[in-house]
Amino acid sequence: MLDRLTALASDTSSEKRRELLSEISDLFLTDSELHSDREILLFRDVLTRMLDLVDVDAREQFSNVSANNACLPRELALKLANDEINVAEPILKQSPVLTDNDMISISRDKGDEHRVALAKRETLSEPVTDALLEHGGKPVWQEVSSNKGACFSENGMNRMAEEACHDDVLRDNLAERHDLPKNVAEQLLPILPPDAKDRLARLFQLDHDKAEKLLDDAQFKAQAESLATRQDRLDARILIRKIQNGQISLDDAVNDLADHDQIREIALVLSSVAELPESVANNVLLQVKDEPSIVLCRSVDLSDGSFHKVALLRARKLRLPESTAHRSLSEYKKIDLPSAQRAIRFVKMRQANTLSIPR
Repeated sequence: MLDRLTALASDTSSEKRRELLSEISDLFLTDSELHSDREILLFRDVLTRMLDLVDVDAREQFSNVSANNACLPRELALKLANDEINVAEPILKQSPVLTDNDMISISRDKGDEHRVALAKRETLSEPVTDALLEHGGKPVWQEVSSNKGACFSENGMNRMAEEACHDDVLRDNLAERHDLPKNVAEQLLPILPPDAKDRLARLFQLDHDKAEKLLDDAQFKAQAESLATRQDRLDARILIRKIQNGQISLDDAVNDLADHDQIREIALVLSSVAELPESVANNVLLQVKDEPSIVLCRSVDLSDGSFHKVALLRARKLRLPESTAHRSLSEYKKIDLPSAQRAIRFVKMRQANTLSIPR
């Protein structure tokens, strides 16, 4: 293999450079979570150099095969995310490596093609959707408003409601969202055509004549859910304190939360034990790809039985077949504790580098 790579490196033709990039990327992506920190840094430097030497088709191919890899060095992910849209799109849509700050910067500095790709991610935080709305044009607003995994600030919702008067696609997208606050629903109702009013009524399982009561009920429900969420987080923090004091095991805490379908509280507990940002743990547990959740749970030495409960809960929340949880458990049993902890150390190092970059 070394002789072949040496031969490819000595040939400066475009085709041979593509082959070399492909060979090196295969080496990196195969069991990438098992590489040492030093090996990952070496791959980062080599691949960064190679990407500067190949054409856009080769960069696009590399972007496609590496987009959902949680061990992809952040510098490489950012390089690809800021490239031409064909290269950037897979990273913008899928990469778990990009931070909220990265996405906010891309929303500010790139064009609508890049913003539309970001708007298609499985989940988006309020700061990111605020940035997309601030800098994006109509295609961006239409795309992000249709994303059921996107969270919006009060200001973001209000801005979209105002613009919906002039944009039928945006108006219809908002009418089908489950997270509409009362004031946005009130703004939408007068401008909805009959079929959209019917869809909104069906969404809340209420006929159109009772829309006003629906809005009041929705506000009350939102307030009740907010109180319940605060209580759930308080309970999770109590569990964290008990784990730290040795009063309860991590397995018992996770099992209890899983039995009550509290996946975000599990993320809070895991983030505390693993000493990771809560947003990272949330992203890990709420993405379809299961490798990151496998690595995170193994890194804190969660038992096979407790992980299976987490995997089953993930399947329910993400509406995946139960068989995916069984497959995840099978993969979980294959990874050892040191390898998982090494991967988490790399994530922490990447997070530290992110925080050190001036914005």
